[in-house]
Amino acid sequence: MIPKITQRTINSDKASINLFMKVTILINSEKKLILTYILLALVFVFVLGINTGCTSYHLGKSADMPFKTLYIEPVSNRSFAPQTQALLNENLIEAFLRDGQIRIVDESQAETTLRVVITRYDREIAARQKDDTFLGRTFGVTLEVQVSLIDNLTGNLYFAGRNLSTNDNILIDDGLPQSEYQTIPVLTRSLAQKIKNTVISVW
Repeated sequence: MIPKITQRTINSDKASINLFMKVTILINSEKKLILTYILLALVFVFVLGINTGCTSYHLGKSADMPFKTLYIEPVSNRSFAPQTQALLNENLIEAFLRDGQIRIVDESQAETTLRVVITRYDREIAARQKDDTFLGRTFGVTLEVQVSLIDNLTGNLYFAGRNLSTNDNILIDDGLPQSEYQTIPVLTRSLAQKIKNTVISVW
């Protein structure tokens, strides 16, 4: 016998379907909400990890440096690089001031002394002129220093005669003297940074 379909049966079926759809929609909404919370939690953990890492990690720096004040002796120049010592001296002061770990003071107040000697300045042909292979078009220049760090309280050396160097290439389209003059500040800034990193990274 085929059951008789009545309006009540149809309404009941519709109500069941509506209830099923509502439950499905509710479940999907809850899933989306849970996923949103999970994503927010992951983002929070990621940001927290970055901030924690940035505050606890310092490249080349140590919390246990044995001194906080430094006197930079006037740089000596034993090379053929003209007027390089004044630039390097200025760049050194700027490098330590930007870093902020060590205070630059007068000799009478300093716990340590930094001694820098420019020992070598070389210029070599890196590329030659097309129309005359005896003439250079690009030169490689190298500036080298010898660095010592002295404990003023004991007279002992933290390190002595440490060699550091930097190099650059120069074009001579504007003439060798002009090009060389322009590259000297690049070399001294690079060396100043290397010297500063050497001083603060040995502990």
